[in-house]
Formats: sequence, structure tokens, C-alpha cells
Amino acid sequence: MICPDGRRVTQPPFIAGPLAVMPETQQNRQTPLIFSKLNIMKTTIAFLIISISLLLSCKPKVPSDFNTIEVNKKIKEFPDILDLSTPIKSCVSINYIMAHGKNNLWRKISSSNNQLFLPDTSAIDSNVSEDRKNRILNTTIRQAITFKDSISCVISETRDSDYSIRWLFFENGKWLNAGEDGRKSIEDARQLIEKGVDKNIKDLRKIHAFSVVPNDTLAFINYLKNYAREPKEFVLDKLSKYKLVMYGEIHRRKASWDFLQEVVNEKKFIDETAVIFLELGSDKQKDIDKFLANSFVDKELLLNVFRDYMLVGWNDKGKFDFINRIWQINRNLPLDKKIKIVAVDTPRPPDSYKSKEAMRANAAKYDRDEFMADTILNYLKSINDKRNALFIVGTGHVCEGSNSAGSILSKKMPQATYAIFQHSPRVDNTMPIDERIRYGIFDYAFYKFGDKPVAFEIKNSPFGKEPFDGLYYDGNGTYQDNYDGYIFLGSLDNEPNGEILFDLYSDNFIKELDRRYQILGSSLKDEWELPETSKKAIIEKLMSDNSGTRWGKIIKPLKNGLTIK
Repeated sequence: MICPDGRRVTQPPFIAGPLAVMPETQQNRQTPLIFSKLNIMKTTIAFLIISISLLLSCKPKVPSDFNTIEVNKKIKEFPDILDLSTPIKSCVSINYIMAHGKNNLWRKISSSNNQLFLPDTSAIDSNVSEDRKNRILNTTIRQAITFKDSISCVISETRDSDYSIRWLFFENGKWLNAGEDGRKSIEDARQLIEKGVDKNIKDLRKIHAFSVVPNDTLAFINYLKNYAREPKEFVLDKLSKYKLVMYGEIHRRKASWDFLQEVVNEKKFIDETAVIFLELGSDKQKDIDKFLANSFVDKELLLNVFRDYMLVGWNDKGKFDFINRIWQINRNLPLDKKIKIVAVDTPRPPDSYKSKEAMRANAAKYDRDEFMADTILNYLKSINDKRNALFIVGTGHVCEGSNSAGSILSKKMPQATYAIFQHSPRVDNTMPIDERIRYGIFDYAFYKFGDKPVAFEIKNSPFGKEPFDGLYYDGNGTYQDNYDGYIFLGSLDNEPNGEILFDLYSDNFIKELDRRYQILGSSLKDEWELPETSKKAIIEKLMSDNSGTRWGKIIKPLKNGLTIK
């Protein structure tokens, strides 16, 4: 049968309606009339009951965990007050804030998951035109759909066939803004909500887990007293036991590259390590091989490898110096002991980019993490060297709780990989995050232990059992779910900033940078806000953006032990 909404429901084959044609047999011919009529009545009633049931089943299927409230009122029909007690009132409040341009309220009304991406309390009001204000206030809230009293979506019609989906998270007794999506129909909006609720409930669980601050600081301090080791010996020990040690680095971090130079200088490193996998474009492998094989330091050859990695090049002097150090070490080693450097990131030949579409097409070819993992696996299968390998890559690519290269490798090589996390503030690829991991509890424990560099096994430690918040968005579960070892390189308070590779910016490369930006419809001068397109202007710009310390904007931990921020 056909439901009113067009869906087809198959009627069970054993149901016969009162008008069904039945074969005439000797038996039914001899049935008394009274029993024949009774049977027809029973059949009719049965058919009506089942038909009603089937019609009821044609209603849109809404999971029982979802609660829908019909609203159908314009924003201006609600009072203009800040009220976050229900999803509908929160949505109304958000719209009034937009209508009045009250930018300083965004963090107050938003989920902790996205507060740092919004204006802070010092933000000035925006000048909202009357036309935009009227459009906001005439927005019609159609429905509020709530999942398990934790996640809510308010669907609003902003204009004909244009619907806003306002996501809201229930945090600390308030319904807070968690972002906005758009769709062209209410049905499309509902489908988006049902598809997105699983991810959002996971995000909310992380928020709730993060909000619990550990109060037993002594457990962390005692663990360090009993199990902390010297970091260099710790890494060398892991390289002697695991086929692949995955070292999660923070980009452009001088303390990290200085530490790694100390590690590779050791004879034990040479004895145990055959290859270092680095986050550089794999299309430059021949140039890297040539650089290492040369009897002299071909600085320009290596600089070109860095110039063609990323759209703007890669100006990390620490990484550049590290590769130079490997060249120096190899000079004194026999052929069978030399250390190989393998670039494992996706090919990025910028000289071939003639259009924005060509850039996008190249990026769309690859999943970076899968590419890196496959490159490493294929290389390890191709060599006979019994020594092990070190994979130095951004810490997010090591995190085993996401679909990272480290996660792929650990699954393909169980028992053969070891992932290391290095202590830092919370980090994100797109912006600085002014927060310490676990509210500074880890920092406080290291401070009480003398702020000396240490490393330790993270499994079954107080550190390992904490919810993982080292990366702003990536990773799930606890620290020990994502990494095996932990390195503390020293106090974050006065850690020196990374050095800039100024030699990168030759006259020819500056012209090439400008060409790349022009392909994207802009220019180097405009994008970098330079007074002129010159090496002098670029260096001055880079220096002005470079603070004296690596984490200069990060709030320092209070060292009296009373409050941890």
C-alpha cells in the first residue's frame, strides 16, 4: 500500500481483505451462511486494524531520543532578554545579540568548544544596518529538536527555502551556542541533525570530561619521583626496542629541535637508527638524497626543498639545521651506517601550479596521513637494514585517537611502534590557543619536580588517565589512548622562540611567492600587509610577529598550588 507521504509499505502476504477473491471449493460451498458472514466481519475488522497500523507507520520516523517542539514564531515576538535556560530562549538571545551587534557577549553565550574562535569581552559593538537587523528579527523559529536533553538544534526560516540550524550544547545548566549550519528545507535540516548528532554528542562528552579538574596533584608529583627518566636516554632506549618511534613535534619549536640534535649526536642513535622520516614533500626526495650525498653543504639545494614545501615555504631554521646536522654525522660514517632521510609528505610541485584549480586538484589527490603511512610502510618493507626508524612529524599526525598517520601505522605494525607526546600548551593548526593542558595541573607537577626535562611511560600513569586535551580538536579518550610516552623539555614560561630561516627569502623566491598568491587572486604584499614587496619588508614583518618567548601569550601557572589556570 502507498502511505500519504509516498512511501510504499508492503502488506503482509497472509492478510486477505473482504473483497479478496477466494477459490470456490467444496468446503466453502458447504459453510453455513451465518458462519460465512461472521468470518467476513472478522476479516473486515482485522483488515481495518492492520490498515490503520500501516498508516500510522507511515509517519516520519523520529528516533525516540529526539524531542521536537513546534514554534512558528518570529524572533521579534519574543522578549529581548539574555536567557540561556532553554534551546528556544538561547536561540532568541543569539539572534538579538546579532541584531544589536553585541560582539562582547559571544563567548558568554557559546560552548567552551569554540569560545576561543569568537570575540572576547573587550570586543566593540558592530554597526548593524536597519535592513540586516529587520531580517534577523523577522526570522521565524520553526522547530526545536533536542537529543537526550544534551544537544539541541533550533531550525529557523531566514527567508523562503533558506533555513538556519543553530546547534546548542547543554553545559553547566545553560544552552550554549555550538555553531550554525544552513539547509534549503526543514527535511534537509532534520537529516543533517540526525547525521550530526553522534559527532556532537562525542564533542559534548569531551567538554564534560575536560571540565573535571584533578585535585590530587600529589599523585602526579609522586609518579615523576618514581618513574621519570632522562629524555635523551628514554628516546634512545625506545629506538633500540621498536621498529618505528613516532616523535610528535610542535612546529618551529627550538627546544624540540635542539633536543633532537642531542639525540642524533649519540653513537647509540647511529647504531640503532637507519632512517629518519620527515614531514617534507616527497617529490623532493632526489634533492634530499643529493644534498646528503654531496661532499659539501649545498645550502641552496636544501633551501629550495623548504621553499617548495607549503604555499609560503617552510621557514623553520631548527628543522633546516637538523638536516644539516645529519649531513655532518654521515660524513664520518661508513656507507652501511649512514642515516637516510626520507620525505614522506604529499608531492607539492608549486612550479607546476598555473591556476587555483591546479592547486586544489593536487591537494585533493591525497589524504596526507594515509600517504605518509603508506610511504613509511613501503620504505620499511624495501630495506634490509635491521636498524630501526624515527618518524618526526607534527604531533597531530601521531595521535592514535584520530585517523592519523600514527594511528594507521600502529594498526598496521602492532607491537612495533611507539608514539611520543611532547609537553606544550594546547595547540591548533590555525591559531594560538591560550590554554594549558589539563588546566595547568601537568605544569604544576613539573614545577614541583624542579622543572627539569623528564620523560616517562604514560600508560597507567596519572598523566595517562587524564582526558586528552593536547590538541584543540583532534584526539579522543585519554592521553594513554593516544600516546605511549611523554616528554617534558622544560618550563614553558621562558622557553625561547623558534628561529626563522631568513635565508629562505631570496629575491627569486619572493617573486615566486608573489606569483603563488596571484594565482589565488591576491598578492604577497596584500596578504602579508607589507609596505613593499622586498626582503627587508618581509624580514621586518616576520620579526614583528615573533615574540621573545615561544609561549609568550600563554597564561603562566600559579605556583602557590592554590589555583591552577
